[in-house]
Amino acid sequence: MSITPILILLVSNLFIGMLIMWFVYRVTMSEGEKKIEKLRTSLKNKDATLKDLKEEVLGHESNIEGLQKTVAKKDKNIRQISAQVKERDDSVSGLNHDLSDLRATRDSLNVQLDKREETISLLREQIKEKDDSLKQLEEGLNTLKEEKQALNARAEMAEAGILEREKEIEERNSSIELIREDLAALEKKNQDTLTRAEAAEAGIAKLEKELEESAQEAASQKLKIRSMQDDLTVIDGIGPKVSSVLRTAGITSFSKLTEKEPKEIHDILVAEKPSLTRLTDPSTWHEQARMAADGHWEGLKALQDSIKEERRAKDLLKREAQDAVSDATIVVQS
Repeated sequence: MSITPILILLVSNLFIGMLIMWFVYRVTMSEGEKKIEKLRTSLKNKDATLKDLKEEVLGHESNIEGLQKTVAKKDKNIRQISAQVKERDDSVSGLNHDLSDLRATRDSLNVQLDKREETISLLREQIKEKDDSLKQLEEGLNTLKEEKQALNARAEMAEAGILEREKEIEERNSSIELIREDLAALEKKNQDTLTRAEAAEAGIAKLEKELEESAQEAASQKLKIRSMQDDLTVIDGIGPKVSSVLRTAGITSFSKLTEKEPKEIHDILVAEKPSLTRLTDPSTWHEQARMAADGHWEGLKALQDSIKEERRAKDLLKREAQDAVSDATIVVQS
């Protein structure tokens, strides 16, 4: 048997084995390169992730530093708030003390209010007594009204008499002119007519004196007629503006004002200008006008002083009550 075929076979097998090993090696190397590439890619991704994580860690560290600073500030704020709470507690203690003082003040004000109510009751009794006096004055006023009506009638008659006297004066003036003409003619005739002329002149002087007296009487009557329009501003609460409105409405005297009820006067003021009723109270004008019409000026002044005193007392009580409520509200809110 020849050795050559065996060697050839061995070489062939060896060659085939080497080819197979080479092929397996190539396949293995290719897969290994792929795995290495995958590992490199994975490593790059992990490096990027690690870099992101490092950046995130740095960001968290910055946030931690910021949080530490915030915590420090919060601690400082807490200490400040604690100090403020302590101050507030001290303030609350002071306010409680003030509240006790205010309660004592309120009790004192209540006592003063009781005293003021007693004073108001006394004033009401005085007003009631004055109402009784006013009733008596009304009776006297009715009598005076009748007398005034009689005086008005006499004034009208006086005016008619003045007109008649003026006519008579005109007729006498005409007669005087005629007499003067006659005197001029008589002077030409003889000396005897001089005596008659002197007598005529005396008559003329007398007529002129009567004329002057009649003129003075007429002026006096006209002045009396004008004086019948009273000054309404004498009434407490009536100023020039309100007086003008009342005169426009036909209320030109105290007597005409007494004929109007407070409701009627209020309606007149509202019709002219609603704001006129804010600072005026016509409820007492009726009584004041009666006293003024009767000429009871001292009684009118006493009534006006009483009205002003009552108004001041009410305003003072109102202000004190408002101040007490305001103080109590401030304490409760604190």
